[in-house]
Amino acid sequence: MKRQTRCKWISLFICMLCICVLCFSVSAETAYDDFEIDGTTLVRYIGNGGEVTVPDGITEIGEWAFDSSAITKLILPETLKAIRSYAFFNCTDLREITLPASLTELEKSEEDNCYQPQIFYNNERLPAINVAEGNPKYISIDGVLYTANGEKLLFYPAGKNRGGQYTVPEGTKEIGYSAFGEAHLTSIHFPSTLELIYGDGSELAFVYGLQEITVSDKNKHFYTKDGILYDRTGTLYFYPSWKAGETLEKESFPRTLNEIGAFAFQNNQYLKSVELPEGVRNVGWMAFDKAQSIEKITFPASVSSISGYVFSDCPKLQKVIIPNPRVNFLDYGDLGADIFTGSNFNLVLCGPADSKVQDYADDWGISFEPLESDTTN
Repeated sequence: MKRQTRCKWISLFICMLCICVLCFSVSAETAYDDFEIDGTTLVRYIGNGGEVTVPDGITEIGEWAFDSSAITKLILPETLKAIRSYAFFNCTDLREITLPASLTELEKSEEDNCYQPQIFYNNERLPAINVAEGNPKYISIDGVLYTANGEKLLFYPAGKNRGGQYTVPEGTKEIGYSAFGEAHLTSIHFPSTLELIYGDGSELAFVYGLQEITVSDKNKHFYTKDGILYDRTGTLYFYPSWKAGETLEKESFPRTLNEIGAFAFQNNQYLKSVELPEGVRNVGWMAFDKAQSIEKITFPASVSSISGYVFSDCPKLQKVIIPNPRVNFLDYGDLGADIFTGSNFNLVLCGPADSKVQDYADDWGISFEPLESDTTN
């Protein structure tokens, strides 16, 4: 009797063990079924979203791997070494992620061997980018991603402190490519140590709601006046896109101003009229690109060069006044030199008769009016 009972228990144990093994096998198979994997590279996530664990052994997450997926939390393995560009693009439900200590390479594009910013683009609910302790290359400072030495701000998450302010900590020397491209902030303060903002004003142009920029008085490279960012070489670096006010008079600018930087007024929401002061010589690439309300721009006679696409996609632009008859419209090769691409086709270009300004208008089929002595009308 005891022998029969013992046999039954052994049989039951074996059955349970088989069931566990089977369940584990099915679970493992199901987990891997959510991914397309090539060697140790996760090529594509094809699961239903929610909380997702990337399998151990994966060393790389490829470009676009999680694009537009419904993941809410992502658990990454300690074997992971690289995450390629656009990996989490458009993951609008992602709320939690921790980069493992093993990760040493972010955002490197396989196509052009350069670094792209879109790894966390359109992750509007992501409040923080966390980094595991011991990572040799990256750290998280209050949920913001930095290089391990704290000298470069890599990415400010879209879901962090929406509608609030952010102070970049002392010791930060560089703002990375599109580091604030998804932020929703009204004010940003830069430290005395800041030396470089990658990509000129385009790094700040799409900070939703940005009304003001301030800089430490001790900074040797940048300063602000009325919330507008300038560098100390005389360039207007960036005018906050959501700064209140419809008119910008020439008296508003510093006397040392000599250049309007690339993307300086990009995506501006409210300005209707801008008059630049004497002393400005150059207007940079796409300086007023996507300025939504701009109607009139008056350049001074000192402006000698205007770069391509300065007024691209300005739907309400009506009049541009250029008094210098010898102004140069810079060509960008195959991109062309049309500074008004995508803008209001009813706009009028005003300048001296029989000048380069008129030639430009004729070449591009833009209405031209000879400049009268009073250029303010």
